[in-house]
Amino acid sequence: MIIQGRFLTHAVRLPRADGRGYELVLRTEEKGSDVNLASHLLHDALSLTDAQRKELERRLEAYRSAPDATISWESLRQELLQS
Repeated sequence: MIIQGRFLTHAVRLPRADGRGYELVLRTEEKGSDVNLASHLLHDALSLTDAQRKELERRLEAYRSAPDATISWESLRQELLQS
C-alpha cells in the first residue's frame, strides 16, 4: 500500500555550524501522510482475525479470573533492568 502525503518547503536562515554567520536553507516538511498512515494502522489493529480475537478473549478471561496474578509494567521494567 502506498500512502501519499504532500510536502511543504520554505526558506529559513540558520546559523552556520562554524559560527560564522547564517545560511539560507530550504526546509521541507511532509504533511498529511502521517495522519493517513496512522488511520490505516488503527484500522489494521482493529481488524482482528478470529484466532486473534479468541486469544484476546482468553487472556482477558484469565486476567478476570485471577487479577492478582499479574504484575505492573513498572515492576516488570525494574525486574528486567536488574537482570
